[in-house]
Amino acid sequence: MVYEKTYRTSKEMYKEYIRRILCHSINIRLSLIAVVLLACAALTWDVRAVEFAWLFVAAFAVTLFIMFIFPKFLLWRCLKNEKKLFHGAVPEYNIRFGDSIEYTCGDTTSVLRYDQFSAIVRLKTCRVLMMDGRPDILLPNDSPVRDGFDFDCWIPGKLRVVDFSRAA
Repeated sequence: MVYEKTYRTSKEMYKEYIRRILCHSINIRLSLIAVVLLACAALTWDVRAVEFAWLFVAAFAVTLFIMFIFPKFLLWRCLKNEKKLFHGAVPEYNIRFGDSIEYTCGDTTSVLRYDQFSAIVRLKTCRVLMMDGRPDILLPNDSPVRDGFDFDCWIPGKLRVVDFSRAA
């Protein structure tokens, strides 16, 4: 075993994960759609087709609604599912890095190989171990150095590191 951490996830970790990872590309696409809809509404308004322009304005409003409500809905679902799975208690996670990654949550233990992960993404509140086709693993940033072991210096040798911690 090289590094071991026992932790609990927080609402802030989930918020940042949803905003920066899960909804990032959706929000970019919806922003482009919103700009196009606004431009279409402006163009049809000028040609005196005001009734038709209201459709674009309504679609624009729906697009903005989705952009701001969808992340809140995902956060609510994540927290609700976690409470449901663990009977209202906040679960304790344990992760051990060594020759493989051993991840324990409640009574369930998974042993994962490093090649199953595509990258580790650094955010302000947590690190996200990204896996293809499986749920990602959130790991808090609170103590990256433990017993003289620096996780941030060690992990690039095992996984590709993407740093979003400095971006807005």
